[in-house]
Amino acid sequence: GLQAIRCPPGLYFDIEAQTCNWKDQVSNCNKKNKDRKAKPLLATDEPLCQEDFLACGDSTCIPRKQFCDGTEQCSDGSDEASCDINNDPNRAPVCNPEICTIPECFCSLDGTAVPGNLDPQRIPQMVTVTFDDAINVANIELYNEIFNGQRVNPNGCGIRGTFFVSHKYTNYSAVQDMHRRGHEIASHSI
Repeated sequence: GLQAIRCPPGLYFDIEAQTCNWKDQVSNCNKKNKDRKAKPLLATDEPLCQEDFLACGDSTCIPRKQFCDGTEQCSDGSDEASCDINNDPNRAPVCNPEICTIPECFCSLDGTAVPGNLDPQRIPQMVTVTFDDAINVANIELYNEIFNGQRVNPNGCGIRGTFFVSHKYTNYSAVQDMHRRGHEIASHSI
């Protein structure tokens, strides 16, 4: 069933933000329920508005681009009430594999399709691994454990990382060793 949300001692529940916060940051302690905003009329049997306009919850029409822009233009606030990834009227259209073709375009409806229907077992996967700051005795053993030569791509190539190294506390002989082993070394900042 539903679980009660209890804030740690000294914090108060903000009904609008749905989080715990300090008392001076919460101005709605007397509210028991979050205000429910009217929903826009995006799907109707007959169009309510002219092209490039959408209907607010009260049937008022405003330009499509004003929906989900962070500012309430509808008197009932409905233009900002359905702005999640599935309902935003200005979201990108769903990718159509019939129209979107390689090499100009590629889409995978669930994110798992491999371009050109190639066998995934024969394609090296690219995973970016980066580390920040000094390479020294505090972390070199961890790096040696991660990059121990036992982890390889399907084609047999070993994995490598990029190290964004800062000068302070860096052991440069360890940096040279990491570079010799095929890792990329970059300057953390200039």
